[in-house]
Amino acid sequence: MSSHTKNHQSKGLETPRPQIHGHRGARGHFPENTLDSVRFAIQTGANAAEVDLCVSKDDVVVVHHDLALSPDIAIGPDNIRISAPIPIRTLMLRELERYDVGSLRPGSKYAIAFAHQQPSPGSRIPTLNQFIEFVLEIADEDFILNLELKGDPDHPELIPSPRHYVSLVLRSIASYRITNRTFIQSFDWRLIKLVQRQAPEILTGLITDLTSAGHHHLAPTGHDDPWTDGWSLADFNNSMPRMVASAGAPVWSTNYLDLSQKLVAEAHALDLRVYAYTVNEETDMERLIEWGVDAITTDYPDRLVKILAA
Repeated sequence: MSSHTKNHQSKGLETPRPQIHGHRGARGHFPENTLDSVRFAIQTGANAAEVDLCVSKDDVVVVHHDLALSPDIAIGPDNIRISAPIPIRTLMLRELERYDVGSLRPGSKYAIAFAHQQPSPGSRIPTLNQFIEFVLEIADEDFILNLELKGDPDHPELIPSPRHYVSLVLRSIASYRITNRTFIQSFDWRLIKLVQRQAPEILTGLITDLTSAGHHHLAPTGHDDPWTDGWSLADFNNSMPRMVASAGAPVWSTNYLDLSQKLVAEAHALDLRVYAYTVNEETDMERLIEWGVDAITTDYPDRLVKILAA
């Protein structure tokens, strides 16, 4: 079965086996979006590594979650932890490469939440090309590269123009000939529509989140919401699966807290694959497996590997 085959159509299995996607590599064990974190995901038996993409001032695509360097993560060239966010888009690659992102700020909420994360002092922000080359070197040929494009329609200065941004990413994918093992997703639906137009052969997903508070774009309700490129839940009787299917994405990538067995079934009936994030507790993993989700993204891919091997 291909790594991109829809698991819910598997025959002869009482419970479909979901893909295991290591979140930001394996954030529960190593610093997020570093090559050490990706290595752990690969070695522990994950099917994919999910990483986030931003773009430097000189148009180099880099692997980093936030659109700005965070004091919780980054230590500056002077070996002092930065005191305020620094937008990625304001720094040249040669400047970005001088920041150490291998340890969490002691006492921060992030450090408390991931108290068992092993520091990797000296870790640098990889470029997309470095990430691809790393995966090609140490992973099996069916290992999936899950790329989340970080966008922000409310702050366009933090990313290139959407068309240019997508072209930069697709250029790397084409140059390494990894189209068949790449999955691209985003909260910024404009970016995914561009990927679909420019490279329709690449598997794409639309990310949604109705649970997390404080992020207005995560709960699309109106036509004026730039994050969903004009799509509105109100037009689909508040059915997110129907909205995502109508928007033309094969994959619905959703906060697992927004899911129910009924919604998973509804999505599958619409020929959608359901990818659930970020699932870290074993009881939640087991429930989602029973519901038949197609992929589970987790900070602890080793936990899911263990469950599926039982």
